[in-house]
Amino acid sequence: MASPGYSLQLSKLALATGVSPASMSLAIGTASQASFSDFEASSVSSLTLDNPSPGYGINFTATLNFAGEGSKFSRIKTRTANYTWGGVANTTIISNNASNIVYRNDYNPAGTNCSTNVSVSLAAKFYDQGFNYNAGGYNTNFNNSVTLYSPPKPTITVTNITRPTTCSSPPNCNVTITVQANPGTYQGVTGSVLTFYKNGAFDETITTSTTVSKNYTGLLSNTSYTLYVINNFNCQSDSAAGATTYPYP
Repeated sequence: MASPGYSLQLSKLALATGVSPASMSLAIGTASQASFSDFEASSVSSLTLDNPSPGYGINFTATLNFAGEGSKFSRIKTRTANYTWGGVANTTIISNNASNIVYRNDYNPAGTNCSTNVSVSLAAKFYDQGFNYNAGGYNTNFNNSVTLYSPPKPTITVTNITRPTTCSSPPNCNVTITVQANPGTYQGVTGSVLTFYKNGAFDETITTSTTVSKNYTGLLSNTSYTLYVINNFNCQSDSAAGATTYPYP
């Protein structure tokens, strides 16, 4: 007859491995022999990141690591019920693999606040219903932090203002402002679309991942124009001012 201590330990093992009824063979998953020590780990050692500074939209993996794993510890290690993972701001969980979680960086402040980053905290705890209670770091929060990078901020620069030499009916003088714009690159992520605005009104959308030149045509003389672009991440450039002042007679 099994001792009370054996029955209690077997009961905890059943909870840790998710089997019912409490049975060593069910916990093993085969008819082979095993001992309780095969299901033990000596300690929870660390919480690590494969990429501590991911660009926007990039996945990264957080892993809770163990030392001294027994030959059957994987039966416990791979159960999501044996872990508590804290929420990570500005991310989406792509997959939960028990001892590791794959996150996607979703940090996007949008507007003119792009090309920035933020540090967020991660926490994970291992608790297998009391079976490995003697392991170092058992039922203890392990912490780390990751720097999340936003999408890139686009840029726009006025490169030329072309005015006709004469104008018979100012301010309708068909002035042209030429700009160069770029959708931006930040932490390995590049924009792919530029939408141009003039004084807050939509002007044109161009698909590009590099610098482009654009003409704003048919503009009034003696007028100030505020020009900006928004990329495909909804990130907005700083404004470029184009003043078409010209001393027409």
